[in-house]
Amino acid sequence: MSIVLMLPEEEIKNNVKYHRVKHLSDGIQKFYNGPCAAVVIDSSDNIEEILNTIKLAIDKHNSA
Repeated sequence: MSIVLMLPEEEIKNNVKYHRVKHLSDGIQKFYNGPCAAVVIDSSDNIEEILNTIKLAIDKHNSA
């Protein structure tokens, strides 16, 4: 399972250490209308890091 997070890839990688972060092409990022990357969720282990990154994305979106 994958989830696309609307944050720059490097910012996601700084927050997500135990799950794979997948680069999305420029065309896909244009489709989503901004910088983003996908996080591959293979296990519920360390899910807190993904939830915290989702919260970060929400906070950034709301403050824009």
